[in-house]
Amino acid sequence: MEKKLPIPTIELIHSAVSSFKSDPNAGLTDRAIQLLVTQFPSNTSVDAILLKVTAINSLYSTNMYAVVAMAEHIAGLGIDTDLRVGSHDVVERIATVWIGGKKRRNYSFASKYCSWHNPDLFPIFDSQVDNSLWAYRKQDQFSEFRRSDLQIYAKFTRVIADFKEFYGLGSVNYKQLDNFLWQSGRQLMEPRLRSQ
Repeated sequence: MEKKLPIPTIELIHSAVSSFKSDPNAGLTDRAIQLLVTQFPSNTSVDAILLKVTAINSLYSTNMYAVVAMAEHIAGLGIDTDLRVGSHDVVERIATVWIGGKKRRNYSFASKYCSWHNPDLFPIFDSQVDNSLWAYRKQDQFSEFRRSDLQIYAKFTRVIADFKEFYGLGSVNYKQLDNFLWQSGRQLMEPRLRSQ
């Protein structure tokens, strides 16, 4: 029998945020990336983009190997206005890149890159968030979706909105919710890792 997940409350979210910020690795990682994005907010110089791509890829473990190709790809997209206004299609435009004649999709990286440039309008997708949302869907049926829907950013953002509405988390921003969902997803994985 699976362990019952705690009902997400504002207090629980704030506790997760405090825990995340006080974690020596997670807190420092976030502060470092924030400093870098603040120093280089635009996305036109390949050099500056490469610094941000490398930092986000490395510190957030997105497992993308072609960081130079990604930086060049982003520089050619002209995304600054889209990031500013929160145009969600920019996530897919960044994610889809051709490298060595092969189409690659770096979805988690792209959501993180966009979120770091505008955290109020771009929620982060990663495997921990995926695990957490799916577990809460199975437990509480907070939204109707297939797990594969989370791989489509427009559907993912709808699921996030449903999550916030269902649990009464209207005052919680995407960054705070990400801290909670990430930690929840990690905790869900720990028993599986210990049993292997």
